[in-house]
Amino acid sequence: MSLGRIATLGAGPQGFVATRVSAQIQGGLPETRILGCPQQGALRDRLRSAIKGAGFKYPSCRVTLDLEAPDCPWEEEHLLPAALAILIATGQARASILEPYRWLGRLRLDGGIEQAQPPWSQLTKLGDDTVVGNDGRLSIQHLCDLTPKTRQTSTPQGPGLCLPAGAISEMAQWVLAGAHSLFAYGEPGAGKSRTLLEMHKHWPDSTEANCHRWARWHRRRKALPRLRRSLPARSTPAQLTHWCEVYQGHAITIDDLPLHNSGLKDRLIQRMDEDSSTAILASANPCACGWLGSDRKACRCDQSQRQRWHRLLPNPLLDRFDVLWRFEYTDQPPEPCSLELVTQAQKIQRERQGCLNGQLPAQQLSHIPGMSPALTRLLRLQASALGLSGRAQLSVAKVARTLADLRQTDTIREDDLMQSLALRASPLEL
Repeated sequence: MSLGRIATLGAGPQGFVATRVSAQIQGGLPETRILGCPQQGALRDRLRSAIKGAGFKYPSCRVTLDLEAPDCPWEEEHLLPAALAILIATGQARASILEPYRWLGRLRLDGGIEQAQPPWSQLTKLGDDTVVGNDGRLSIQHLCDLTPKTRQTSTPQGPGLCLPAGAISEMAQWVLAGAHSLFAYGEPGAGKSRTLLEMHKHWPDSTEANCHRWARWHRRRKALPRLRRSLPARSTPAQLTHWCEVYQGHAITIDDLPLHNSGLKDRLIQRMDEDSSTAILASANPCACGWLGSDRKACRCDQSQRQRWHRLLPNPLLDRFDVLWRFEYTDQPPEPCSLELVTQAQKIQRERQGCLNGQLPAQQLSHIPGMSPALTRLLRLQASALGLSGRAQLSVAKVARTLADLRQTDTIREDDLMQSLALRASPLEL
């Protein structure tokens, strides 16, 4: 009896986890068993054909394969480490050459390695010891060549955040710099949904967190047919929970927030209290017809219709957003805006507190870095006049901290505080 092991990765409930594929060769009738794989017929036939197609000898005895991670299912990407484990167990490959790396890849019938597909393709930048198919940082083209090669890729740098110049671009940079939650409202056609999706595309994230997100989606692909950037219309609280688990630490986009049911809004309020690391980007019309407060067209809603629409936007929910922004229609075409200052501000925040300002679990104003007692008194006076709650005051202080980080200063100025107060224009006050 002989045993071969190869390091690999598995998609667990919380993301990708390091594991190994074991191959045991022992006497008996020719049989290949893949433990923990309900549909092992296709994987077994492809594995046997790939090893023979590459010119190696498949063992004519009992072969047992095991993925040493109980919470991780077998995938086609585990065929490459399984084949390497068999070659090590049968003495056709040297373990000293293969053991320093983690292997993932799909095998063709001739022994070739296919290009990695999502979510596994997201691992191309995660570590220098991971061989991901033939399209990773370390890659191999065929099972005959067991020496990983470094793949030099030149990633084209596309345009940055592409939004109309002016207030919309400035607002997007403020929100992205601190990973703040945003509620955007305005007349139809003002570009609310497109702006939120564009911001979601450039949301601050790390490669490892992105890989874990793809793994969580991969584990829940039956509940989530595809990884969307926006919550579907008429979603249920269970779907919101799925989206929050997948996009944990990122941002969730919700279009037409008033049209969702009350159960989802109640669940959203609870979720925003429990998880401060996940931002919410929501949009809505200010009234049923959408033209309340517009200079281009008069509103057609009467007072009862406006009150009924405002009841669809409960004040406790709006109170949990960091920024409440009214979108004004503009004829300016979208232009790419630089995100260099945003990146520098994010670096300053992570070095100072280990997270972004919008993810800061502060319970008091004194927990906000750079918030002096004089500014705290000023904020409380302004909040008393505007009727802001204690939670809203914390949001104002966090946004002011982000504005100071964009200027690369340690102290928050009075101008930053007044600017952040102006970013809480509630649609209920129109």
